Amino acid sequence: MKSLKQVQDENILMHVFTIDEFLELLADGDISPYDYDSYGYYHDGENLTEESVVLIESYIKDAGKKYPYIVWRFLN
Repeated sequence: MKSLKQVQDENILMHVFTIDEFLELLADGDISPYDYDSYGYYHDGENLTEESVVLIESYIKDAGKKYPYIVWRFLN
């Protein structure tokens, strides 16, 4: 499995978070379900997937059982 730094180096135009980091940003309001300009995909530790992130905590926690990272693009 690739490290967080390796995934960041491969996705320089996007931000890479662990599932726990992303959930913390969501809980703190730094990422909002109402921000329709930003988006992201799960990363399986080797490759970026086509599975998009739905900003619902329970969905992200379930996906975290399968995916270690989220690659996120802030557009605003």
